[in-house]
Parts: sequence; structure tokens; C-alpha cells
Amino acid sequence: MKRLLPLLGVVSLAASAAWSAPTITLQDFTAFAGDTATLVISVNDEVKGLAGCDLLIKAPGTVDYGPTTIVPIGIGEVENGPFWELSPVSQPAHTTGAFDGLFEIATAQPHGFDGPGILYRVSLPISSAIYTDTVYPIRFIQAQLFNDNGDLMTVNAQNATATILGGKMGDVNGDGLINVGDAILALRISVGLVASPTPRMLRFGDVAPTAADGTVGDGKVTPSDALVILRKALSIQDRSTTPTPPTA
Repeated sequence: MKRLLPLLGVVSLAASAAWSAPTITLQDFTAFAGDTATLVISVNDEVKGLAGCDLLIKAPGTVDYGPTTIVPIGIGEVENGPFWELSPVSQPAHTTGAFDGLFEIATAQPHGFDGPGILYRVSLPISSAIYTDTVYPIRFIQAQLFNDNGDLMTVNAQNATATILGGKMGDVNGDGLINVGDAILALRISVGLVASPTPRMLRFGDVAPTAADGTVGDGKVTPSDALVILRKALSIQDRSTTPTPPTA
């Protein structure tokens, strides 16, 4: 019987007693708006002879956000952990449009394995339209694990909390606006005049380039980012009132 490698890191559980019982866990995560997060689904070392599972998981789905609706956490690709022999069966990805948040993952194989370890990694595209820090639950609706005899196992299920750090691309100083001040700050970061830029500054100041697949940024803040931010500031600026020309 195969054995999963130990998990890296510590899984936080609601009660220590739960960890002594067979447990499947959705691991908490934190991500910036506009990023792609990874939801890790794992089992502890009390899970023995695992040969299949049927998981029904609920993300937030479509929610009201200000005057509009968004899908704050989409559902992307499902990647197997290292000891599944067969590919998982999962429903299509959801990133936009009406979505109730439900997605299902199922796998079956002839040989069982023991925990602890990672069953799946699920990519979760995070909406770029989340402007304030927001916490969303991700929870099991159904968590069925089966042993190598095909019998249903008794397990505890631990849900996850997704913390989304909100902001607007180009709003480097985090004041909710995109203006010349943000372009100046991006320039100062790019030439090393900001001693300790925060992760939020680095994330929302990295606005260029835009790849063919729509991915934005290259992992650093450069003068090119400052130029894009300046252009954003000019295009967003309210021109409903015509400025008064200077008098001679």
C-alpha cells in the first residue's frame, strides 16, 4: 500500500481532537484581488487505504458587490496530488457569469494509500473587482472517502476561509483612487526610493505588461508601470466639468 509524503506546513484545525480522527481538510489561503489562488485539499495520517473520493465543495458563487454582481472566487483547473493513479473527474471551470459556487471532484483507483498528504490542488481565479479586504467561506457540502474495498469511510471534514486582499490595479497608495500620486509612488518604488514597499504596493503597482491570456504584471514595479498608471489616471479623471481657462 502506497504512503503519501508528509504535508509541508501546519494545517489549522478547530479542535485538536479532530486531528486524531480521519480528517479531510480544505486549507485556508490568502490572495490578492486579480490573482489566482490555490485551494489545497488534504488528508491527515489517520486516513488509511484511501482509494477514491467524491467531494462536493461550495465557494461563494455569484454575490452582490456594490451596484453589480461578481464571482469573487472562480473555479479553475484541478490538479491531482502525487499518489492518485487516475485523473480526477470534475465539473467545468467557472470564472464569470451566474454561478452557485458548487463544484464536484471525484476519483477512483484500484489501489489504496495512506495519509497524510495532498489529494488535490484547485486553481481559483480571484476577481479583480474586489476593492476591500473580504473574507469568504469555502466549505464541504459532501466529503465521501472510500477505501480499497469500496466501503465508505467515516471522516471529519474541515472547511476553509479565503481571505482576499482587495484593491484596484494602479492604486499603489491604497486610497481608493488612481491618480498622479500613484504614478509618483510607483516611480519611487522602481528606482529604490521607497525603502520597504508593502506587498500591497508591489501587487497593485505591477500593472504592466498585459500578456496575451490577459495576465497582468511581471512581478516587479518599473517605470513602465508608472507610465501605465499615469495613463489610467488621465482616462479615469472626471471631465464632466470643463476647467475654467486662465484669465489673461
